[in-house]
Amino acid sequence: MAIVKCADPNKVRNFFKDFGPGILAVIATLRSRFAYAACLGTSIGQMTFETIHLGMQDRLDKLSVEDRRWTEVGLQQSCRLLSFCLSFYASRVMNAFNAALQGSTALSKVWLQYIKSQQSLPEGDRSTVAKCIIPLIGQSSLKLGTEQEVLKWSIAMIGLYYQLRRDFRFPLAVKVPLAPLYLVEFCFERMARASSF
Repeated sequence: MAIVKCADPNKVRNFFKDFGPGILAVIATLRSRFAYAACLGTSIGQMTFETIHLGMQDRLDKLSVEDRRWTEVGLQQSCRLLSFCLSFYASRVMNAFNAALQGSTALSKVWLQYIKSQQSLPEGDRSTVAKCIIPLIGQSSLKLGTEQEVLKWSIAMIGLYYQLRRDFRFPLAVKVPLAPLYLVEFCFERMARASSF
């Protein structure tokens, strides 16, 4: 009752109004293998395109405006199509790959922000890790965006290798904090498999 008295009914209504279509989209995606592969393919294809686009920036700059637009669109659609095909035929592996890419993207951003904050400090105030890493970054000839992409893909490959090596099973120490997510995943799968839904 205390929670009900403190909660704003309009915010609760808006939450369920916004949350409902998302749940239906997840269930529809789980019920349709094609929709599932399309979602995975789009996500992985976009991240792959961004990395390739960054690596080919010098070559793309040499093209004319019209040729560059068509090249970028063709490259993006090729990445998405290839990712869709792989997701359709190897959905479990591509799902693990997508999860690894999403996690590595977040980790690489946080890691590079931490390094930037440490670089602004005097050398005596830096953490031990930053004292070891910052000289290595200074010697690197890579641009900041390229460094982030290298870090992102390295973490993603390690994460994917770990998932494949353990056959998608995780130790109990990882399962306990992820228990709420496992419960939500179980509920979505049950709803998606229900024939009356």
